[in-house]
Amino acid sequence: MALKRRRYSKEFVHRKLVFKLRIFLALFFIMLIISIYDVSFSYIAPGKALFAFLIGMVLGYIVGSAANVVWHEEANKVMMKMDIISGVILVLYLIFAIFKRTIFHYWFSGNELSGFVISLSAGIMLGRFVSVRKQIISVLKREDKH
Repeated sequence: MALKRRRYSKEFVHRKLVFKLRIFLALFFIMLIISIYDVSFSYIAPGKALFAFLIGMVLGYIVGSAANVVWHEEANKVMMKMDIISGVILVLYLIFAIFKRTIFHYWFSGNELSGFVISLSAGIMLGRFVSVRKQIISVLKREDKH
């Protein structure tokens, strides 16, 4: 039995939202390549990199699930709106992104710290991508556009 891949039509998704998803995915792949490089040259242990990636995915999924993905009747498209909660989470995420080296410096140093932060960031980007994409598919199914 073949698995049916869930796809959505981009014609019903706002152009800016598609662009944002592509940016998340591009950043994920760039950070994943850097993370693989760090692991292959023993800058960070594979277990620590995987742990950072998984923690990042959870954080990214939580941040992504706070996004307000809605159906816009006039445009007949799925859009992402900013609300107060999303704004607060974005500010907290930015503060974390700026100070994450300071936070993790107590446990890691040098190249290991860089590898940990890159793996964590890769997980965050993938978690956000998965979460927002899931919300888009949910909205499209609700509107019977899937």
